[in-house]
Amino acid sequence: MRGTVAPHQMQRYWLECGQGQQFILQVWQGNVNITVRDPEWQIIGAVMPGQIGWQGILPSTGDYVVEISSPDGSDYAMEVVVL
Repeated sequence: MRGTVAPHQMQRYWLECGQGQQFILQVWQGNVNITVRDPEWQIIGAVMPGQIGWQGILPSTGDYVVEISSPDGSDYAMEVVVL
């Protein structure tokens, strides 16, 4: 996934996933904050500027949300893999 996030704005991606799946997020470019929310809207993972990724086992089945923001705005490139 590639895009641009404006200052103080947010981009969201929804992914339908299953309980017990492995979620891998890798950041290739961008000065961005990324959060991963579960179907109950709880934050289960985060990537801050300077970090390259996050991974975890998903606790339930449903729609997961990846939120991307940047205080100054930024282009970004990332990869999400669900196994």
